[in-house]
Amino acid sequence: MRAFFHRFSRTPAFAPQPLPSAACEAEASNAFLIAESLPLQPSEEPDDAVLSLILRRWRGWYDAAGGVPHWSAFKPSENTAILPRLVLYDAQPDARFFISLVGEDVRHKMPIAMHKQYLDDVMPAANLSDIRHRLTSALEQKQPNHVCKSMGWKQGHEYQIYQALHLPFIHKGPNPERVLSVMSFNETVRTPLNELDIRKNLR
Repeated sequence: MRAFFHRFSRTPAFAPQPLPSAACEAEASNAFLIAESLPLQPSEEPDDAVLSLILRRWRGWYDAAGGVPHWSAFKPSENTAILPRLVLYDAQPDARFFISLVGEDVRHKMPIAMHKQYLDDVMPAANLSDIRHRLTSALEQKQPNHVCKSMGWKQGHEYQIYQALHLPFIHKGPNPERVLSVMSFNETVRTPLNELDIRKNLR
């Protein structure tokens, strides 16, 4: 299997770190962070064709706008490869995130019913702080961020290696900020990955 990243140096691919959590639940206690960039640097790009494509388009929109692009720049008809993999989060005034759209691939892969729900109402506590931190960072830093890790979202559910790219946008209306997350599910395993497994899967 090819490596999941190119031009990534901030977190070594072969130095996975257990995800910290103040109240780590059983289903996430063996999750591993494989690599991350928070935020992505201009020279960094995910080694996934769909994630790379939307990142390049976002950077083009950013350059054209002179800052964080408006959501109207994203045209569904021009980004059909993205649609099954997306999760769209609307930032709320009370610092919560409302999940307004979930692509079919994400619905199939993740054992959580997220569509038209508040993130903190549906995401297990052991995973909530991690995803909320990445969404908030994308908005505050006004730059995309990227993560690759293995995770099981519910006890007894298969662990998966996946990538997630978080892209900030501005938007009209009462909720002027949103984050487009695009996911890539690379591998499914029946047990949590240890370091040896990760090395094997990243070859």
